[in-house]
Amino acid sequence: MVRDYNLEIDIKPIQNYVWDIAFDTTLGAKKSNVGGWQSTVYWTWPNELKELQTSVEKLIPEYTFQSFWINSNGYGDYNDMHFHEPKRVDGISGVYYVDVPDRNMGAIYFEDGTEYEPKYNKLLLFPSYLKHGVRKNKSKFERVSIAFNYKKITSSGITI
Repeated sequence: MVRDYNLEIDIKPIQNYVWDIAFDTTLGAKKSNVGGWQSTVYWTWPNELKELQTSVEKLIPEYTFQSFWINSNGYGDYNDMHFHEPKRVDGISGVYYVDVPDRNMGAIYFEDGTEYEPKYNKLLLFPSYLKHGVRKNKSKFERVSIAFNYKKITSSGITI
């Protein structure tokens, strides 16, 4: 159910975007995060994330972009178990790890029992209805990721 990829893309522009632009605000969202920070939702990919967007869309060409947001978890922060869409929606969600400077930074775990340690340039894709959470960050450093959603394109070309 969960697909795991190690991307070979230039992570520097992505890190610069996240740290210089996205974190240049106090605005954030409170969703599944316990501690930490989640950005507001973005409805289009910015140019700085084009290489990531292209990599994702090559892997799931039958899906269309919906949204993305940025997550940052420091020491002790985690994310409660949650899902992105109900089972009736044919969607793909994903997480891409931007900054993982240490070990024990909080694995993502899924209701099906799988678990993945965060790693630079790692991309995970999974059904949007699959419940998942993030374990506590036990490092003194922040772990940063980008999460996103895509939905299936129907034969008529309309997103469901």
